[in-house]
Amino acid sequence: MPKLVVQLQPHREPHLDLAAVTRLFSDGALMADAELQVSQGLDDVPYVNYDFVASDVQRLWRVLQNQVMEDSTVSGALSKAAVVVCEGEHGWNDYLLLHHYDRREALDDPPER
Repeated sequence: MPKLVVQLQPHREPHLDLAAVTRLFSDGALMADAELQVSQGLDDVPYVNYDFVASDVQRLWRVLQNQVMEDSTVSGALSKAAVVVCEGEHGWNDYLLLHHYDRREALDDPPER
């Protein structure tokens, strides 16, 4: 099944409420019949990954956009701290970039079924 990953870099937005984001992503996963795994790490900077697995990634992305990315309580912070990618037809070899905190990054079209 295809994966969709939202990576948050909390240092980019100190007002980011991770608990609220996690609740919204959990609710979105339920609405889209997706599995969600949350992990934290530190490469060059601290990050939180929200890994979603769903049979219908297009539906999942629509739900996440509507229920989380556009939620008035977190949307501003997410726009400054999130990167969203989706596995392509060949896994991570041809992933799609759906959102990036750096608006100069070229985004791909949303995934197809």
